[in-house]
Amino acid sequence: LWQTFVAIPAFIPYAALLIYSSITANWSKSAEYVAWENVFAETIRLLSYTFFSTQFYVTLISSQGIRKQVRAVFTGKNSVSVTT
Repeated sequence: LWQTFVAIPAFIPYAALLIYSSITANWSKSAEYVAWENVFAETIRLLSYTFFSTQFYVTLISSQGIRKQVRAVFTGKNSVSVTT
């Protein structure tokens, strides 16, 4: 459920960008207009990566087992031992 709240705001602007790019692909545009389009496009692409980068945090917040494992790793109480 939490992933849905992250995915929708991350991908709606990206979908709008793809639609806009398809519609305006053959339009005549000035260099300044293209530059501004590129700024907005890269910003939207950057925001779409938030979905992938926040998956760890969403899982960490929503899963008690994962929180315990992460806490054990950072406090040095890791129960996994490696023998050679």
